[in-house]
Amino acid sequence: KLFLIVSVAVAVGMTGCKTARVESVQTEPQVHPLALISDDLSIYMSVPVKKHQDLVSKIVCSVVNGMSESNAMTICERTDMLYSGLGTVKDRSRLETASFTKVSKFEVGQVMTKKNGFDKETVLFDSGEMTKYKSNASNFEIAFPSTKILCMSQNVNPMLDKFSQRCEVKETEYNKWISQKSDDILFYITRPGQYLRNLIGQTVSVGTDVIYGSISYLPDRKKPDQYSGRYNLSFYIHLTNKKAASALNALLSLSFSMMGGSVTQTDPETLYLSDIEITDRQIAELFTRDPITGKHYRVVGDEVIEESVKK
Repeated sequence: KLFLIVSVAVAVGMTGCKTARVESVQTEPQVHPLALISDDLSIYMSVPVKKHQDLVSKIVCSVVNGMSESNAMTICERTDMLYSGLGTVKDRSRLETASFTKVSKFEVGQVMTKKNGFDKETVLFDSGEMTKYKSNASNFEIAFPSTKILCMSQNVNPMLDKFSQRCEVKETEYNKWISQKSDDILFYITRPGQYLRNLIGQTVSVGTDVIYGSISYLPDRKKPDQYSGRYNLSFYIHLTNKKAASALNALLSLSFSMMGGSVTQTDPETLYLSDIEITDRQIAELFTRDPITGKHYRVVGDEVIEESVKK
């Protein structure tokens, strides 16, 4: 949703500009968008937007009222890779997004105006000052630290600070996973908690510490040239207790065999679930819903604990 808010304005502004100034970007600092994402989030994901233009444009049009398909496609054409992180222990709504998006300074100046619902603000850092824009229609802030990067969050200052320091991508397991070269959407969940129930449709009491996987497009066999809206979900579940692996394997195999999915054990502590068919609507819900409902779950440290419900 964070990506969509500013992309709509950018797309509309781009399609309305008849001419654009040619800018030199040779002196711009080279910072990877993924280096701007915080390291305490619950879900990390990467989206090769140009490989999933139909999906991204469909989500844009469904979330933003009045958004045309042509403007949605313009967003996709301007964006290469998108990286996003969602949810912390203290703030489940925290969302950070950074992407490789080609937007010139001239276009930014034409689009990010008060008329279009944005307030401009200057932020000072040790290395100098940077500009951000606050949306009047939401609680999100947007910034273009370079003509190749777009970043957004409820508070974009930490991301701009990382850019000003020329931070590099940290060598973490989740960064390694989502940085792989792939045409698929890659995701890594650092605090499984309720997400496991969202992924498999049932609550599992067995402890897990990470879940990571991919989402790939599933074309229609009869009409391969038309967008099917169907995707294949595959992911690994890493267990904290390897003694429970065989029991969970049997339970999940029974459940998913009726839906055409499969479950295999790749090592003593890891299960691999594959061939799970989902729709584009389910993908949007998976990554935009709150990770914790707050009704029947409580957070203790880094753990999400399910509590019994009194009726």
